Amino acid sequence: QLSRLGGTPFQLIKLDNEFEGEFSVPVSELNYLRREGIQKLTEIRSQRENDIVAIEELKIDCLKLTPSGRNADLPQIQVQVKDLNQAQIVLDAGADRIYFEGDFKAGLLRAKEILESTKKHNVEFVLGFPRILPEDEIFLYHDILNSNILKPFQVVQLSSLTFLKEIKENYPDIKIYGDFSLNVLNQFSLEEYLKLGFDEVTLSPELTLAEDASLSSQWGSRCQVLIHGYQEVM
Repeated sequence: QLSRLGGTPFQLIKLDNEFEGEFSVPVSELNYLRREGIQKLTEIRSQRENDIVAIEELKIDCLKLTPSGRNADLPQIQVQVKDLNQAQIVLDAGADRIYFEGDFKAGLLRAKEILESTKKHNVEFVLGFPRILPEDEIFLYHDILNSNILKPFQVVQLSSLTFLKEIKENYPDIKIYGDFSLNVLNQFSLEEYLKLGFDEVTLSPELTLAEDASLSSQWGSRCQVLIHGYQEVM
């Protein structure tokens, strides 16, 4: 019961206990102990600076996986953040891109703050459109796209084709990335999205590493690959 740590960065390797005599413990109590332990470990882990991902080392490790004869450029590391504080930490760690996805009604101001910070570090900022958009809010995004509100941004990321045409018409200089929701599983779908106007497309997380390598060997920097983070399944 205590080893059920899926969805956390922890793994139970060894358990020492000092119980004596016969007794029983409710499962709910064990679950409580596990949650308390995870919370305390997480607090300790967040205070240790050396737990921040060494992005430059990650790039070098990725380079080691590059088959000989293929493009040996170091990959660009893009990290998703939720606020300016996270962005500062990630920028200091050496990220090449900062990605922010948020509700435009409440999150556009926050996105502009992060954008200003990335400019100071000469790092690319990617504004992500919400992956799920309520039908009664679509008009709001149409109004945004038909104004100059997105003018400060140079890159956006879409989860569908819904706003692709409007962005290309109203903001011809903006680069458009596609996220994993596009379900790119082969070269045919990848080529089609690129023809439609996407500058880069995230490959489906259902592909194997070998399949990722095969597509990236043909399309190089126009492919993105998810390497770490919680995966949305519904």
